[in-house]
Amino acid sequence: MGSQNETLITVNYLIAQSDMRVSTLIAVSVALGVVIGLLMMLVSWLALRVQLMAARAKIRKLTKEA
Repeated sequence: MGSQNETLITVNYLIAQSDMRVSTLIAVSVALGVVIGLLMMLVSWLALRVQLMAARAKIRKLTKEA
């Protein structure tokens, strides 16, 4: 598949531009999407972890009072 995407294209960034192959652009875009997705999943997981710890502490406090 990469051998079929050998066409050079110009990519304009905010402050620069670059000439790269279509296959390279696709690979970079997919990798960047995976990294962003993993970071978002990590943030969500950490938030849930904090909520779980708070709930467990509240349960412990309530069971000690009873």
